[in-house]
Amino acid sequence: MRKHRSAAPIDPVTLPGCNVHGIADLHLTGTQHLGVHRELSCPAITPSARPLVPPSARSRRCGHRLSGSLEPRDDGPVNDDLHRFVAHGLVVRDGTYLVLRRRDDRYLGGQWDIPGGTVEDRETPAEAAVRECFEETGLRAVIGSEVSHVENADTEGRDLVFHTVTFRLEISEQEAAVHLRPAEHDEFRWICPDNPDGLPLVWHVAQTLGSLST
Repeated sequence: MRKHRSAAPIDPVTLPGCNVHGIADLHLTGTQHLGVHRELSCPAITPSARPLVPPSARSRRCGHRLSGSLEPRDDGPVNDDLHRFVAHGLVVRDGTYLVLRRRDDRYLGGQWDIPGGTVEDRETPAEAAVRECFEETGLRAVIGSEVSHVENADTEGRDLVFHTVTFRLEISEQEAAVHLRPAEHDEFRWICPDNPDGLPLVWHVAQTLGSLST
């Protein structure tokens, strides 16, 4: 879905410790399905470096909730004049995580993201993460715990704070196929947290995966 231009991308940090081989084959069908053949082995990871984040970004501890912001609300939308929420889902399968390559002609084009988008009116971030996952990948998922919550100022100078909230998502059907939306993403892979292939990850994805490697 549409992403807010809330932060500039940074170079990802590649950490040792995992072996994943993914080959994506494009199958042009009615839904343009991308199939992935993979062999994986994920030993214990002991990284020597942590992913960098933009100076304007501030992380919250996993599970920490901004006062009232992530709880269901009956009095109006989560977003207001000073805060904008973007929800993401870290989809888990066999110890690996799903990442999607953003099309070159899109914002942050060529970088690898995770399913997510803007939290809509009268929707909680958790609900948005599940919805976005289905819309962008065709996968039905069950919400898990909050993995990360990053705050950053608006890069266009507006008096706004953007909240990027990521939740762990468990797939309802482990063998379900990924069906991408061609207008947004053109490839996907299942990777270990240390990003062994050195994919150029969107900055908040690099930070979130890095926190899982420690």
